[in-house]
Formats: sequence, C-alpha cells, structure tokens
Amino acid sequence: MTGARSHLLPGDEEFVRELVRHAEDLQPLEWVETHGDLQLRNVLIAPDTAAESDALDVFVAVIDFERSEPGPAVRDLVRLSDAWAGRPDLFEAFVAGYGRSLTAAEEARLVIDAALDSVSGIAYGVTHRDPELVERGRRTLARLRAEHREALSPTGDAT
Repeated sequence: MTGARSHLLPGDEEFVRELVRHAEDLQPLEWVETHGDLQLRNVLIAPDTAAESDALDVFVAVIDFERSEPGPAVRDLVRLSDAWAGRPDLFEAFVAGYGRSLTAAEEARLVIDAALDSVSGIAYGVTHRDPELVERGRRTLARLRAEHREALSPTGDAT
C-alpha cells in the first residue's frame, strides 16, 4: 500500500483495508494452476491464415506465463474482468463459456483480489512509468467502491 498511498483517492485505502479484513473470514477456495497475469494484452488474437476452409477461423494464444502458480481460479479473472467492466453482456458471455456462475465466495474473493491488484498496479505503474496500469488501478478501485459499498460475509454474500 505504501508505494501507491500518495496516488490513491480519499477513502481508497480504507476501502481496501476493509476488504482485506473480510478476506480473513472467507471460505477457502479450491486451488488450480493459474496464469497469474491474464489480461487482454497477454492474449493474442488473429485470423488463422493457414486454415484451408472458407470459414472464418481465429487463432488465439495466451502469452507471458512468468507469474503462473497455483491459486484460486478467480485469480485469473482479476485483470481479465476489466474487459467486461460496465458490460454485463460480456460478463454473461464469459460465464456461459466458463460453464458455470461464480459462487458467492468466488465473487467476494474476486472483489478483494481486484482491489489488491489495483493498489499493486498503481504502485508498479507509477514506479515504472506505465500510465495504463495506473489508470486501470484507479478505474478498478472506483468501480469496486461504487459496486461494493456493503461489507461481505464469510460466504461472500453482502451483509
């Protein structure tokens, strides 16, 4: 928090600290292998020019696995969720492709991890002169504060 503190808006630090306090009471989630930095700039999408059919084929690749490690599956949704922020239709399309809705505990963990990632992104972005990371961090914190004003229970449900 220290590296980002001077770049946070009033109330951001308290909001994140309150979320972290709730994280201690959340039910543990199943761990899986995670990418660790899944975001749009680490997904390559291009038409597949090698395809022999007339159908529009698309080549998709995920790159940058240096932060891969075991963790809750929602870890990979933290940065990816920026792609559907403000677009419930895109989130619904993701959930349909994912094959299931997120549990209340997963949704709560996603909020907490997104807030922590925002602070980390702001600190890193300022230090490394990456304005995109700073902006994403600020935008995400503002969205989370607007959407999650209420405290979360140990199951992830709003109290």
